[in-house]
Amino acid sequence: DRETGFMISIDLDGKLQIKSSSDITSTNNQLITQLDRPVLKLFYDLNGYMLALDNNFDLYQFSELNWKNLDH
Repeated sequence: DRETGFMISIDLDGKLQIKSSSDITSTNNQLITQLDRPVLKLFYDLNGYMLALDNNFDLYQFSELNWKNLDH
């Protein structure tokens, strides 16, 4: 993640996870986003917006630069 430096991952169900610290062995927390479908890949565009490729190979751009909300 560009803001925190924590690793973002995608589980087998296509749900987004983020580490609770920069330590790779730290616990994962689920990311709650406005995207309601399984994700295959995430990446930033040149302007800093997050793009998501879903399991139907549709590309989505999050409308806000702050695209995530942590669910602790």
